[in-house]
Amino acid sequence: MAAKERRITGSMLGELRNLMNPPQHVKEVGAAVAILLGDFPLADNITENISNLTDKAYTVFTKLVSDPRFVQRLGAFDCKKVTSQQLKAAKDVMRRVTAGSIKKSNNAADHLHKWVDKVMRDAGSPLN
Repeated sequence: MAAKERRITGSMLGELRNLMNPPQHVKEVGAAVAILLGDFPLADNITENISNLTDKAYTVFTKLVSDPRFVQRLGAFDCKKVTSQQLKAAKDVMRRVTAGSIKKSNNAADHLHKWVDKVMRDAGSPLN
């Protein structure tokens, strides 16, 4: 089953891309997206502490949101392809994020948090 998030717009992603100093919760959501999509090489970074892992994965995420097909990738994503290692890493970086905290931080990040939550639930490892 594909996880879909159709409410994310190009202008939201532009706002997210242009954050000079994003709040930590925004970084954590972006890092989880990069991890779940498989664009962040976990095998090369598995020994990193969570803070370093989040920062490195967020850097990858900032490049992902520049891709004009980014929203399509989210919509077409197959949750069955998520590995247990990706689920654990995404859950670890999202450990402090709540729906309330992210909603206050950034609109696009709030929508991406909902996508991450749906992917995690559909993959059998809900965030909460």
